[in-house]
Amino acid sequence: MSYTHKKKYIRRIEEAKKPETRENRKIKMIQMILEGKKGI
Repeated sequence: MSYTHKKKYIRRIEEAKKPETRENRKIKMIQMILEGKKGI
């Protein structure tokens, strides 16, 4: 995965205000990575 894609994933998770939202985004991002998807 490119550096830019990694930054986008991390930024999206960190921008969440609620801890629940962060957790949901982490789970979603992990699933997308495992499926081989690059876009958010």
